[in-house]
Amino acid sequence: MLLIGTLAHEAPGGTEFEELNTDLHVITMGLGVIEMLAAKAAGWMGYMRQPTRAHALATFVAVLCLDIGSIKQVLPPRAVKYVGKAWERIMKNSDENDRLRRALIEVQI
Repeated sequence: MLLIGTLAHEAPGGTEFEELNTDLHVITMGLGVIEMLAAKAAGWMGYMRQPTRAHALATFVAVLCLDIGSIKQVLPPRAVKYVGKAWERIMKNSDENDRLRRALIEVQI
């Protein structure tokens, strides 16, 4: 987890947001499940609370059209609860998900 956090420290935003950006960037690097598992296993929460981390992970999954079910299978029960609630909120706003997906595609072009 230390290596992942160290690599994620390269996120933009300045020192004021460095630690929160680090937690968020771990998720946008595709390592959100590992981060949630590591936080639980180590009793460490990082700078982002688990419900917030779960929301970011659910958003990442929705925007990339990944399978939320397979992600929930590997998470501990409390994390599944947080991700499930976040997923429900995110799915209610499909227009925003589509907008984020289009923005991601534009950045990759």
